[in-house]
Amino acid sequence: MVLLKIICFLRDGEGNPLPNKKILFFHSFDGKNFSLFDEKITDENGTCETSYEFNKYGTVWFKCVFEGDEVYDRCEAVASYTRQYMQILVDMITLIISLMIPITILMIVLVLIKKFT
Repeated sequence: MVLLKIICFLRDGEGNPLPNKKILFFHSFDGKNFSLFDEKITDENGTCETSYEFNKYGTVWFKCVFEGDEVYDRCEAVASYTRQYMQILVDMITLIISLMIPITILMIVLVLIKKFT
């Protein structure tokens, strides 16, 4: 098993953090059909994170989505992680010695543009 930590940074077009915004976290095993697995609220730094246990080999895709609000448009970011067969053997040894270090996937991609009304 690999514990993945997925971090999402939500910023406006000028790079300012956007706090108190809901982020939806999805996963997919084919890169096309995504399923919701968590949702979080950004902190004062416009950041939120979740974790995901991946116990297969192959590729898993992650998508974080901000659905938009009265000021900002919807946006999303996609990242992937590939776990190869040899890594499963390494993970088994890691479990035996009880060393669990999460792998971090940074999704620094949500840059929003204000809606013009």
